[in-house]
Amino acid sequence: MKKVFLLFSLMLITGVFIQAQTVDVTFQVDMSIEIATETFNPATNQVEIRGDFDGWGAGLVLSDADNDSVYTVTMVGQPQNTTIFYKFFHTGNKGTWESDPNREVFTGTSPTLDVGPYFFDDRTPYTGIQSTVTFNVDMRLPAAGDFDPTSHHVYVAGNFTDWGTGAVEMEDLDGDSTYTVAFDTLISGDLLFYKFVHSPSDAPSGSWESPAEGDDIDVSSGNRIFGPNDGDNVITRFWDNIDPDVTQLADGNIFFEVDMSVATELGVFNPNVDSVQIRGVFNGWNDSQPERSLMNQNAADPNNWFLDIPMVQLPLNSTLAYKFFNDDADSSYANDGWEVALGNTITGDRNRPVIFEGSDIQQVPLAYFGNIHPDWVIPTGTTVECEFIVDMTFATIADTQGTNPVFIPGTDSVFWIPRQPFYYTLNGLDWSTTDQRVLQLLDPDQDMIYKGTLTINGPAFNGFLYNYAYT
Repeated sequence: MKKVFLLFSLMLITGVFIQAQTVDVTFQVDMSIEIATETFNPATNQVEIRGDFDGWGAGLVLSDADNDSVYTVTMVGQPQNTTIFYKFFHTGNKGTWESDPNREVFTGTSPTLDVGPYFFDDRTPYTGIQSTVTFNVDMRLPAAGDFDPTSHHVYVAGNFTDWGTGAVEMEDLDGDSTYTVAFDTLISGDLLFYKFVHSPSDAPSGSWESPAEGDDIDVSSGNRIFGPNDGDNVITRFWDNIDPDVTQLADGNIFFEVDMSVATELGVFNPNVDSVQIRGVFNGWNDSQPERSLMNQNAADPNNWFLDIPMVQLPLNSTLAYKFFNDDADSSYANDGWEVALGNTITGDRNRPVIFEGSDIQQVPLAYFGNIHPDWVIPTGTTVECEFIVDMTFATIADTQGTNPVFIPGTDSVFWIPRQPFYYTLNGLDWSTTDQRVLQLLDPDQDMIYKGTLTINGPAFNGFLYNYAYT
């Protein structure tokens, strides 16, 4: 009996020893920046981890169960005291690897190990602690134009400064045209949205950059985006993401012209007392330079406004974004004067584009304010009915809705919400309230096709920018 007891004891000890040889490793990667820059679509793409644990094969797929943009996977049964070499990979843009070098993690001896979270393609994790972020911007490009480094100021403004309200001035202490400022109380893992600004005075009245492209641009807002990790973070960018050493610059003039006749006919613009501005990347999106923003009224046609704007040392063939602005004296026009143009625009902000040709005689074709043609006006006394139809099937699929709850037929309601300032002004709606449920759509035959008829009484116009929403 004694020998049998010793044998079973030995087997028990051996079993415990084998059990302790492995580690369950949980990997985490934050995809929020890739989602914002639209290089990764959580509805159609997937995140994978690939490495030497399977010979750099297909790897494992990560998931985001709580829709916080942090994807995780647990790799069970990994050997203790072993180094795993790996990278994250996502299927957006026909497949995107993180840059070199490979990531590595030492498994150690604990039964479980949590790795990260990291931002995709960033090698330092974040844990929500105070960290330092140093911003650097190369100002040689605007210095070739209207930025005067001897008297103007450079700022960084973002969600961490209440944008222009608390914008922080940057300095160029060594005279190399790179301006710098550091923040030491930002929290790692928090997303920073920001832009650089230069101005003769304060940031709100200055020229705000408008990068047309770049790997740090939040597509929905046009702002820059950055995710700080633990410790010291350094951001170094060119103004507008344009390197003046490799970009051909040119001077030129662009002639702009806009027709305000629809706004006049609908009663939201008075050509006798109101004025029109053009605001864009070439004047800081404001009217601090009247000679570059305040349009001239055509004496022969009071609804025709024009302005010829000189462009100094701008990138040749670059896309310049702009909008027309209704500076109405009684502030009756919704959206604080900004047009929201129908048709094709270049951002979610409905900006107009023009490609800079570097010519003294470049002319943009005549535009209608809001892109609403006079032929679309519905005169007083005329009524038009417009039926809106939407198939809600797609909204019932969880993988397509991101962080939004799925649509539940028979329980949720579907609404039509206008997003055109003219419509808000003519119908007495508050533009600051984005959830204006003007029309409810119904599905009486329960085929997932929801319909609603909007009655439009003149004076109005036939052209719509709108959203569907469910609640």
